[in-house]
Amino acid sequence: MFICPGFKIESNMDRWKYVSASGRKESGFENLKTRFQDCNISRKQENKPDGMIERKQAFNRESKLSAKKANCLCGKKTIIPAFGLSTWNKRKPSVNLYGWNEIKMYHKKIITMKKETLYVAFSTQKGGVGKTTFTVLVASYLYYLKKYNVAVVDCDYPQHSISAMRKRDAEQVNGDEYYKQLAFHQFKTLGKKAYPVLCSSPDEAIKTADEFLASAGSDYDVVFFDLPGTVNSEGVINSLSGVDYIFTPIAADRVVLESSLSFAVAIHKLLVKNEACRLKGLHLFWNMVDGREKTDLYTLYEQTIGELELPLMKVFIPDTKRFKKELDAQRKTVFRSTLFPADKRLVKGSNMEELITEIAYLIKL
Repeated sequence: MFICPGFKIESNMDRWKYVSASGRKESGFENLKTRFQDCNISRKQENKPDGMIERKQAFNRESKLSAKKANCLCGKKTIIPAFGLSTWNKRKPSVNLYGWNEIKMYHKKIITMKKETLYVAFSTQKGGVGKTTFTVLVASYLYYLKKYNVAVVDCDYPQHSISAMRKRDAEQVNGDEYYKQLAFHQFKTLGKKAYPVLCSSPDEAIKTADEFLASAGSDYDVVFFDLPGTVNSEGVINSLSGVDYIFTPIAADRVVLESSLSFAVAIHKLLVKNEACRLKGLHLFWNMVDGREKTDLYTLYEQTIGELELPLMKVFIPDTKRFKKELDAQRKTVFRSTLFPADKRLVKGSNMEELITEIAYLIKL
């Protein structure tokens, strides 16, 4: 049975736990946060100049009492902070913070700062490994739950899978009173319509996104691209050179893995290392991980990936049928939709929240 480094399984694939160096079991955002801290925080702290490391000030009871006395005299309220921070930018994430607050800490981001729209693609040389599904899941999660402004450019010619999914979703909502009420309350609370899905050919993908952003009445945080499952399609390489980040799902199948790795190596050498290209990074992540697989198999694959100097993400996605659940007449829980976020009951155990957290960390969202 494959177990990612640092993980232990309790009973089934939905009960993976990360075991920290101290032996404490963690799950969800917390385990991902600990792993990031293990990898990055200690190194960052070493590089801080003297006087900039966060210090916890001693809480003086006498000063607190004197402050209270002063309050009584002037009639004003004063808040006595228990912690003094040298600067916001140097604040170390608290162990009590969860994923999205943590991301803001890690990237030292001023929330009000306007930043350039990120172009992100889920792309691979092999079809059927989940790039369209992940594009929809990540876009819907960020837009409907985290309130980011996102758009999707569907250039998976000729089938345009995401555009077809949006059409099916709209038809299902318009024809079912339950989904119609659900959509009404969601968009009323959200205060905006569904995120745009733009059709384009692979060679016009970047131009389509640029023109849309130029004419859009609001700022967008991320534009996702769903590209064809082969780099042999005309314009795919040019489009990949125009995005900021590529995420490539891989599976422990020899044919799929060989194809995906050859694609990743080519993109990494031709585009990521080319300073003339916009592309900043390509990251692999395991998809459709079967708990019955032997650990040695994945260890061997990961050694090969390491030798090729390709970045492999920490989060893996288990093999589960929930990724195919769309809106249906039975009004059951939905997982993959362009109009709704994935149901919380199905998200649990899917590692999607952990994956999106790590993606947001890598792209500095």
